[in-house]
Amino acid sequence: MMIIRIQDATSNTDTYVHFNHNSETKEGGNQVLVGTRKSGVGYGASTLCAKLNSNGVYAINGIGGTADSVTITVNSIDTSSTPARANVSIQLVQQPTQAPVVPTTGAPLVPPTEAPRTDAPVVAPFKAPVLSPSGAPSVSPSNELSMIRSEITSPSLSCRPSKVASCSPSSAPSETPPESDIPLPTP
Repeated sequence: MMIIRIQDATSNTDTYVHFNHNSETKEGGNQVLVGTRKSGVGYGASTLCAKLNSNGVYAINGIGGTADSVTITVNSIDTSSTPARANVSIQLVQQPTQAPVVPTTGAPLVPPTEAPRTDAPVVAPFKAPVLSPSGAPSVSPSNELSMIRSEITSPSLSCRPSKVASCSPSSAPSETPPESDIPLPTP
């Protein structure tokens, strides 16, 4: 007689596998029997789960509180040999670990922004310039100063050229022309 005990601490249950070589027994003679009972030692009440012949298979699912299982397979039974024999395989079948599933959060917490506006701008464009040009451009350059006055009035502009070149305008208009070597036209 062979007896194998498979312990499952999470369910507090032991599974027993044994070969019942006895052709005169009333139940399970010359078969591999699978039974369970509450974990412990000594005698106790048990439950018969399976009676297996050659090529019979029984699975203990959820072993150890997991998705894994233990498969008991009867490969062969030989009652003609002395002693009679049962060839049994017991295998742990591990299930692949599943990736965690992240639940969706539902609707967005921040409302979406408004669509772009296609109507006219809110601020009107700037007005066109008010001042007209100071005069027609000359056709060819000359060495004489033009006496055409601009309608633009600014304290920083002068009608006369300075004697020394400068990057900035003079500070105030000059009423009296400075002395110059350049002949000026008479008005």
